[in-house]
Amino acid sequence: MAVTLIWGSTFPLVKSLVAYFDPMVLIATRFTVAAILMALGMLGRLRRLDRHTLIAGAVLGGFLFSGYVLQTVGLKYTTASKAGFITGLSVVMVPFLSKLILNRPPRRAALIGAALAALGLGSMTMEPGSSLVPQVGDMLVLLCALGFALHIVFVGRYAPVMDVPLLVLVQVATTAVIGIAYTAVTGQLGPVFRASELGIRSWLSILYLGAFATAGAFFVQNAAQRVTSPTRVAIILATEPIFSAIFAWLWLGESLGRKGVIGALLILVGMLIAELEVGFKKGTVEGL
Repeated sequence: MAVTLIWGSTFPLVKSLVAYFDPMVLIATRFTVAAILMALGMLGRLRRLDRHTLIAGAVLGGFLFSGYVLQTVGLKYTTASKAGFITGLSVVMVPFLSKLILNRPPRRAALIGAALAALGLGSMTMEPGSSLVPQVGDMLVLLCALGFALHIVFVGRYAPVMDVPLLVLVQVATTAVIGIAYTAVTGQLGPVFRASELGIRSWLSILYLGAFATAGAFFVQNAAQRVTSPTRVAIILATEPIFSAIFAWLWLGESLGRKGVIGALLILVGMLIAELEVGFKKGTVEGL
């Protein structure tokens, strides 16, 4: 739950930072900071890094990079509170992707939850008079949710059989390398490492994103998925949009409005239905 609180707090923070940073520069800086901190904390462990961990970490890093790029760019064109709930749709996607990738078929509850979440998404993202054309930022964040859903599913596949700290390090480092490569090609590499161009508040924000919201949070997620399923992890992550909306209201003064609140509730209910099935006969709650 602490991880979802931290991730929820990043939406208004990133929303504020992208007003001053190019999204790719922000991603490259954030993940470079996280990779350096993690590498320094496990110098003695690096000798155990093998080819399988490198490949798995690179795959996971690719999903992370796509998710964060789409989310960060999307936050330039939508609100932090809406982005939090739309990103939360990754929870609905996990059962279906688990069927395709891990051969774990979704139950009827997942279908009902997906339908409710789709209605909620429409309520939140369709502006008055815009017909059925959603906003660009909302669609970018929706695609980011797919990237994060794939990340959750593949972590469930790799984490139980690999060294978790090394797996997380490779994921984070892969994202950092892709981000740095892009900024180098586009001529933006300099600002990534020129500390003189960053104020103390910006550095503190980036350190928070790198140390807590990236290195620490992904370590906890990967460690948890050694002993639980991707779907159960997704249940916990369903609370992230709530925290993002709270922080967006506190820090940015954002509000969802009537349609937004209705849409958010539909998405939240859809996520919970998709991930929970009440076993009335057994008196238990089972994950999909």
